[in-house]
Amino acid sequence: MDSDALQAPPRFALPLQEDGILLVMPACDQDMAITKLVTVHPNNPGRGLPTIQGEVVVMDATTGERLGLLEGGVGTARRTAALSMLAARELAPHPDGPLLVVGAGTQGRAHLEALRAGLGVSRAFICSRSSKSTVSLAGHARTLGMEAEPVEGVGEALGDVNLIVTATTSKEPVLPEEIPAGVFVAAVGAFEPRRPSCLRP
Repeated sequence: MDSDALQAPPRFALPLQEDGILLVMPACDQDMAITKLVTVHPNNPGRGLPTIQGEVVVMDATTGERLGLLEGGVGTARRTAALSMLAARELAPHPDGPLLVVGAGTQGRAHLEALRAGLGVSRAFICSRSSKSTVSLAGHARTLGMEAEPVEGVGEALGDVNLIVTATTSKEPVLPEEIPAGVFVAAVGAFEPRRPSCLRP
């Protein structure tokens, strides 16, 4: 691939109803054109729907022929989790855990799976607004051969973990101001400037 032929303009974001957003991410080179369409709707879990939904369309750059259609939610979840796993592998003082996952949705699950597979993390604490989701993700962790414990608040686990993943679109900070020294934090979910950091100011 000729890197000079690659074009990837900045992501376009269009506000939608109820704090939703449509994200459009096109790119192309001399052979292929690709567009990722993703919607993010923070209120969807209450409707029984996923927060993130999307598709990736791959086209022939010369003819426009559609070459493939990928499920964008799965691609987004796995790509994001893979990047967090690689960052932890390179930067975390203790990349093998234990792990605290804050948020038990799609990203929480993908990160749990990635850090288990990529770093060998064997122990996890799960914290979420939904106790049902918390228990469900902890159960999934056990099917991966992990020790997993649901916790009601992050404070219950902060002193016992070396890795933290905040996998939430919460508009409120989910971690306290003081994090123990040596703890690696992967803050996932704040995809635009108006959304806050995972940390309390």
